[in-house]
Amino acid sequence: MSKRTLESCIPSTLRRRMANRRLVQTHGLRLADDEQVYDLAGSTFGVNCRLSGPLQIRDSSLGDYSYVEPHCRISGTTIGKFCSIAPFCVVGPLSHPFDRASTHPAFYLRSNRYAYRFVEQSDDPSADILTTIGHDVWLGANVFVKRGVTIGNGAIVGAGAVVIKDVEPYTIVGGVPAKAIRQRFDSQTVDRLQASYWWDRSETWLAEHVSKISDVQAFLRQAEADLRR
Repeated sequence: MSKRTLESCIPSTLRRRMANRRLVQTHGLRLADDEQVYDLAGSTFGVNCRLSGPLQIRDSSLGDYSYVEPHCRISGTTIGKFCSIAPFCVVGPLSHPFDRASTHPAFYLRSNRYAYRFVEQSDDPSADILTTIGHDVWLGANVFVKRGVTIGNGAIVGAGAVVIKDVEPYTIVGGVPAKAIRQRFDSQTVDRLQASYWWDRSETWLAEHVSKISDVQAFLRQAEADLRR
């Protein structure tokens, strides 16, 4: 009896658990529910990343300590460390060319996702475009981020926003389309936060100075003092 035949005899729930345990072993992930579907094709993950399924993360990277909540679809995106991504976010989806006679994928994608196609080779101009999300970014629920957009470090995107343009670091945006609401801090503090690279600090350093997180100036003084050493 072949391995495939043997696997088909295993209940689907158990097969999913086994597949998810392999994901944990391969990527070092923390899965909220090992019975959910996790489609992580072509993606890489840093340490202590937490995923809550079902979700899809394809051809993307997720930085250390970042987490993604259920029902998100992320494609072709680089995500930094300490990012918080709420449920039902869509980030970096492939676009449809609108300068052709038809926008339907059957005319430019060679994919098994569809029951038919008219091309033998894919010709998708958006496939080589990447989306970038910096460190310590928070995406609220139901956020849509257009492919190719860059969201700077420390930015916050309000729930339900549609992001079609780049977002500056430490800026709060919201709405359809998303627009700047306000800066989280004054420009000097933003520059200091950017220069501190605190997200690259060791777990030991972060644990030692966690009490200063609520006081931005004290936290920065500590980070800057340690940088000078």
